[in-house]
Amino acid sequence: VLAGHWDGARRAQKAKGDAIEGRWVHLVSGYCRERDLARVEGALRKDAPEAQLSAEDPAAGEAVPVSITSSRIIRPIHMLINLFGFPPYASFDPSPFIIGNFLVFFGICFGDVGYGLMLTALGFYLSRKTRAYAGVSNFAKLLFYAGISTTIFGMLLGSWFGDLYMEKYLGADNFVLRAKEATMVLDPLADPVTMLILALC
Repeated sequence: VLAGHWDGARRAQKAKGDAIEGRWVHLVSGYCRERDLARVEGALRKDAPEAQLSAEDPAAGEAVPVSITSSRIIRPIHMLINLFGFPPYASFDPSPFIIGNFLVFFGICFGDVGYGLMLTALGFYLSRKTRAYAGVSNFAKLLFYAGISTTIFGMLLGSWFGDLYMEKYLGADNFVLRAKEATMVLDPLADPVTMLILALC
């Protein structure tokens, strides 16, 4: 609570320092997303009806702060983009490209049906329980997506709960062994060169 109070006081002092302040007039400038402009206007009319708002597009080459807007499906990958920094304002949103590559590589690296099902269940549970906290919820959704990718690659590469399908654990011709044989496309241990070529591609 104290940290929140002091941070609010610091922000208020910084806002005063960023403003042009006279005896009768105070001028504050800043950036606002176009889709949020109506909300800002409404807040000003309600809290400061005497204030006037003037909005214009940024000039060419201006150092504009970046805000990425993505669909709910792609939004969880923003956590990774934040680690490296947002792209320039005039550039494009890399989120759709990053999430696809991330999930493919995650699935190849951790590809196992058992791990995948556990990640999927954990991610789904946490995303439901943390909806009020966007950062945690998005991380949980990313775990959920990664779990699905891990499960799919585990099926394609014949990894089911490690070596649980072996006869010494579940007996001959068990369900896990039959599922493995029905869904496996490539055995990386038997054909590592093909697996390396696919990974490089």
